[in-house]
Amino acid sequence: EYKSINVFTKELNDLLSSAKNAEKSDKSGGTGGGIRSTISATDGGSRKSAVSPIDSIFNVQKADSENSVETNISNFDDLEGYEWAAEAINYLKSLNIITGIGNNKFAPERAVSREEFAKMLVLAFELDEKSETRFEDVSPEAWYYNYISVCAGCKIIEGISETKFGTGMEITREEAAVMLCRVAKYRNIPLLDGNESKFADSEQISDWALPAVLAAEKNGIFVGNEYNCFMPKKTLTRAQAAQIICFVMQYEKGE
Repeated sequence: EYKSINVFTKELNDLLSSAKNAEKSDKSGGTGGGIRSTISATDGGSRKSAVSPIDSIFNVQKADSENSVETNISNFDDLEGYEWAAEAINYLKSLNIITGIGNNKFAPERAVSREEFAKMLVLAFELDEKSETRFEDVSPEAWYYNYISVCAGCKIIEGISETKFGTGMEITREEAAVMLCRVAKYRNIPLLDGNESKFADSEQISDWALPAVLAAEKNGIFVGNEYNCFMPKKTLTRAQAAQIICFVMQYEKGE
């Protein structure tokens, strides 16, 4: 009788422990998602990509995703609600690809400018084919001159006109898709081509951006929001930029 009570107690403790772990998994968005759980068109609300899973480049233990999220959030104190991007943000921070804005803040909801995104791409994918820029709004003395020159040399950017890069302008989601897909082509990252968009607002995607958006959609780099909208003209946030860049970095690493 004494032995049976001990067995029962052990089974009860095991059951409680399992329930507790399950609750942790739910709160952290599930285990083993890593960066391949891609962002939605709104800040947050991630879902798994249809692309075959690749182990996270951050070597997160699949059974300990909650702890990894908590560790990531501790690097910046304004990532609450952005757990889906915390791993990507802090990984890029560790590589000095992105930095905070001061006072231990990252400002994940802030829009990314075109020159900021160019810098992220150059540093993340180690682009180095520099050329002289023709853009009148890119001063040789500006901090972003070299990054834009490299992107131009690698044919990642074309500008908003023959003579303007669009310095200071916030980058849109469709522009980001185009630039990121050009990086993939330059780096020989084998993204799958998309044939038809399932986004409800696909008619709003610019013709020049459509092939890139189709590829980004096909490979799970971008997914729609709760209304299955891509919102191509909406600006890209810092959290979203970190997430999609890390997604492609991991895609390349997995080949």
